[in-house]
Amino acid sequence: MKTILLAGCSWGAGVWNKDSEIVHPGLAKYLQDIGYNVVNLSQPGRGPFAVVEPIDTFLKVNSNFLDIEHIFVIQSDVARDFDQFYRKHYKIRTMDSNTLEHNIKYTYYDFYSKLNYIGEQQQQKINLIGGLTDLVIEFAKSFPQLDFIIPSWIQLMHSEASPIYIHQVENIPEDHKDKKQMLPFIEDAINTGSLFSSSIRFPDNQHPDELGHKILFDHLKSLHLFDR
Repeated sequence: MKTILLAGCSWGAGVWNKDSEIVHPGLAKYLQDIGYNVVNLSQPGRGPFAVVEPIDTFLKVNSNFLDIEHIFVIQSDVARDFDQFYRKHYKIRTMDSNTLEHNIKYTYYDFYSKLNYIGEQQQQKINLIGGLTDLVIEFAKSFPQLDFIIPSWIQLMHSEASPIYIHQVENIPEDHKDKKQMLPFIEDAINTGSLFSSSIRFPDNQHPDELGHKILFDHLKSLHLFDR
C-alpha cells in the first residue's frame, strides 16, 4: 500500500469542534478512502518549524520500508515561532534591520529551506499547502524539492479572502513593532478573523469544517496527484 505523509498544525489534524476536540480526521480520511496509508505528523498549536524534525526523523527511519508517494505540509503561522525560545531551538534567523515584511517572509524562506534540504537528502518532493497562513509564492522557484501546489486553502474556501502571512501579530518582537509597518498585518489578521467567525466553513471560528477539508481534497484530486 502506498503511503502519504501529512504534516501541519491543527489544520492538518482534522476537523475540530468548539470543545477543542477532533471530530473528523479531515484530509487524512479522504486520502484513506481512496486507498492510501496516511501517516499524520501534524502538531496542533505549533508553528511551521515544529514539523521539520518529525518529518526528517520519520523519513530517515521509514523511507526504506514504506512506499511514500506524497508528502503534504500544511503551513502554520510563522509568528508562533517568533518567541526567542523557538528561534534558538529551531535555529531560526534573528530579525534584522530590514522591514517587518522582509523579516516575516524570510523566516518562511528559512522554513522552506529546511524542508527543501530534507527533500534533497531523501530524494522526495514535498508538497506545500497554504493553511492557517498563505504560502510566500514568490519563493516557489527557489526550492527545487518543494512544490507550492496550493498557495491558500483559505482562498479555496473563500475566493474573496485576502492573503494572510501572520495571525498572532502580538508575537512580533518589541523592537520591530513599528506601527506603520504592523498596520497591514494587523488589518489582514482582523479581516481573516472576521471571515473565520462569519463563515460556516469554520464552525469553531478557527478550523475548516469537514466540507472545507473535502474542498481541499477535491482540489488536490484535480491536480491529478492520485492518478495511478
